[in-house]
Amino acid sequence: MQIDLRDIDYFLACAMHGRVTLAAEALDVGSPVVIEAIRRLEEEFNIELLTPACRHSSLTPWALNFADAVRGLSAGYADAVRVISEMKSQKTSVLRIGFPDPGRARQMALPLSTLLREQPGLRP
Repeated sequence: MQIDLRDIDYFLACAMHGRVTLAAEALDVGSPVVIEAIRRLEEEFNIELLTPACRHSSLTPWALNFADAVRGLSAGYADAVRVISEMKSQKTSVLRIGFPDPGRARQMALPLSTLLREQPGLRP
């Protein structure tokens, strides 16, 4: 499974704003970019997340559950980037990350590996 956190963020913006056009405006991208991101997620998970109109009331039950589940991924990744930025400014060299259960650890595996790829100065 290969997902892009940007796709998740675009989906969450659509869920939050209720429409693709409003999400695209908030993200400063074109609507087709948001639609394509959502299509990739739908394809990856084989579920329908939004109806074509993407009105707030048209979120599918799958989308509501999916949004709840992936909010933590997006927030966790943002927190990790913030902590690393703070560490770099303080010249700290150790970051320990713990998870309350194996499920959370599995959820964070992809965001953390992405972070390691995007931040060449880091090492596991």
